[in-house]
Amino acid sequence: MNQLISIIIPTYNTSQYLPECISSVLNQTYQTFEILLVDDGSEDDTLSICYEEAKKDHRIHVFSNQHLGTSVARNTAMKYAKGKYFLFLDSDDVLHPCFLELLYKRAIKTSAEVVGCKFIKVPTEKMKTVKKELFTRKFNKKWISVPEKDILFAFNESKYESTVASCKIISKELIGNKLFKPGINLGEDTLFMYALSLKGFKMEYIPSPLYLYRMHNTSTTHQWESIQNRDSFKVYEIIRDQEYVFGRPKTAQKWIIMHIRVLFGKYHLAKKEHQVEIAENLKEEAFKLLKRPDFPQLRLIYYIAFQFPFLRYVYKIPKKIYRYLFKARPLHIKDE
Repeated sequence: MNQLISIIIPTYNTSQYLPECISSVLNQTYQTFEILLVDDGSEDDTLSICYEEAKKDHRIHVFSNQHLGTSVARNTAMKYAKGKYFLFLDSDDVLHPCFLELLYKRAIKTSAEVVGCKFIKVPTEKMKTVKKELFTRKFNKKWISVPEKDILFAFNESKYESTVASCKIISKELIGNKLFKPGINLGEDTLFMYALSLKGFKMEYIPSPLYLYRMHNTSTTHQWESIQNRDSFKVYEIIRDQEYVFGRPKTAQKWIIMHIRVLFGKYHLAKKEHQVEIAENLKEEAFKLLKRPDFPQLRLIYYIAFQFPFLRYVYKIPKKIYRYLFKARPLHIKDE
């Protein structure tokens, strides 16, 4: 008997993309699901579209919140979700028609608590072309099995999309009473998956792009307003400090490096887009990290990279060394 999958979709001012997102769910080859739309205080006609879509299909349920963020919206939906598995889908993203069927069958076959796929970033203007190409071609059906003993290692290495809550189905039993942390503007997925990884779980992963992540100017993760918040990158500090508490200093230092790399990338993007004030704030945050006594790499290279943007290629040197030093252990690969 097919088991119910709860598809949780927070919405906020995405009326332009929401119908396509919902359509990609309704067109799944696996049809035993419910859709929980949680509007996060939209200021456009997103909520109206939610109600219109709910009239067309009894499996769609609509909830409305004040504008409190994605984490609160997801938490609201989880209170009412009845499925054996949860899927956290962003309201502007799109699923491959076989997404649910492939991942669900793998979960049943292997008893994995988390089953995920590769996601790809697609600019809005290319979404139609990419969909046509991906949805009509054959894809890699080899699965990568990540045993419970390796899941925290995979998370800390950011392997197999293990830091992302979307692009996978997750057992409701595994989630238990774990919630997304309100007030985290960027990285709420990472913090949520960190909590689950600490519990431990078996994961199956298919390296095929079955989840299309839409890139556009109005996306929350691309708005400079969210980056201006001094707590935007708080998630890195939380995980770093927790790893120190657990007595894992090397892992904690990896998160310091990941933190500064994110700041580095955002800094150059801000410079490119003439966001001068934001760029300076990002550099200030990065320099604070560089001054930490536990910063694990050669500071001079990073200072040069920030001070002289045209020497960005220098940044690749410590990155390659870092990857060599912390080379991932091979994990078992299975055929379908």
